[in-house]
Amino acid sequence: MKRILYLFSILFATSIIGTACSPSEEMNYHGDAFVHFITNSDQAFVFKDQDYNDYDLDFGTVQNVDGDPNAELVFNPTNSTAVKGVDFEILNGGKGIIQNGTARGVFKVRIFRASALETGKIANFTIKSSTLQNNLDYQAFQLKMSLTCSMSVFLGSGNFEYEGWLQNPDNFVIQELPGNKLVIKNFFMNSTTQKDMILTYNPKTFVVSMPSTNTGEYIAQYKGYIWGQTSTAQKSSFNPCTRELTLFITYSIPGVGSYGDQEEYFVGQ
Repeated sequence: MKRILYLFSILFATSIIGTACSPSEEMNYHGDAFVHFITNSDQAFVFKDQDYNDYDLDFGTVQNVDGDPNAELVFNPTNSTAVKGVDFEILNGGKGIIQNGTARGVFKVRIFRASALETGKIANFTIKSSTLQNNLDYQAFQLKMSLTCSMSVFLGSGNFEYEGWLQNPDNFVIQELPGNKLVIKNFFMNSTTQKDMILTYNPKTFVVSMPSTNTGEYIAQYKGYIWGQTSTAQKSSFNPCTRELTLFITYSIPGVGSYGDQEEYFVGQ
């Protein structure tokens, strides 16, 4: 019997969270447009058949800006294992522009294949601007840049060993579909039905996503089905060389409550 049937006792505790404030109580920020990175780390890849790959490093402000202010991406060699000019280059002179009326911009980092390693190298960055003040958070960013393999290496024979939350340990077949999609055959299975898990992946970053999907698991006590979708707080992705796929799925029963983010791990055999 699946572990989810024993864990639902926590459901109502998590379903209460977030109900304390009404829309009328929310506060809107009207201060300065402080500049910051969107996250504090990420992973990027260059393929073995490429000379280089360009990575988009997102940054932003806490509110929409006036004019077209720019910011600068600054390499910090401290604790970095990647070397600027050898492993990577910052394009456009390190400048990134936030267009008028928006709150997002992009820096461009070019990762070179010749010196890249599958184990990866680390580059640390900071952000500055002559026109915008720095926010208190997300002022440092760490990028792990790695050499990677083709999809044919990742898929192999298609057989993957599974360990996770929704199902008991098992083996599943993973296949590629047109349109940068992966299908995990019969992952959403129970005593009466079998249904594939369909994922969409980014071919440059190997980040994967799944829209809200009915798993087919019906919990009679709560008269509802468990639905799942990839987490917005944690990144789901796969590594083509190690053949590992790690998913963070937010499971919930609509109108009842949430199980929170649960990890589903697959490794090729």
